[in-house]
Amino acid sequence: MRGHARSACSSNCLILFAERIDSGAMSIAELRQLPRREKLQIVESLWSDLAAEESLIQSPSWHGEALRKTEADLKLGKVRPVNWEAAKKKLRKQFE
Repeated sequence: MRGHARSACSSNCLILFAERIDSGAMSIAELRQLPRREKLQIVESLWSDLAAEESLIQSPSWHGEALRKTEADLKLGKVRPVNWEAAKKKLRKQFE
């Protein structure tokens, strides 16, 4: 969709979630009752959808400063890069 490849799970989760909300089949209270894993899948699906149109998202001014600081810290060896897939796995385990 919209130029970015998405996983079938991501697209399907977002479609199912949107259909349930649109039809009135799921309220916010019911959303709060979902297992954490389903909530995370919904958040990832929503984020993927938003990221597909990233040019429409305006970052707050402090983001630039935070990025510059992180780049400087990286150059000085104060921080090191983390593989995004590994980071997501670690976070999922932490919240399951």
